[in-house]
Amino acid sequence: MDGEIVSTALMLCLDEVVINHDKEVAEAQHKGFQLLIDEAWKVAMRSQHYLTELFKHYKFDEARGYLSVDE
Repeated sequence: MDGEIVSTALMLCLDEVVINHDKEVAEAQHKGFQLLIDEAWKVAMRSQHYLTELFKHYKFDEARGYLSVDE
């Protein structure tokens, strides 16, 4: 009987450890993915700024459907 109680208590402790580990892993994955998203956003904003500066002297010609240089 005592062996069953000890075995059950150990299983409950092990279960709690596994659940906590899974929560920590999920949180770490979420943080990692968020960092990747943040970095991709920064790259996109830098690219947008660069392209805006590069092509700011162009205007969109609706009749032709492409950019043309301001004269």
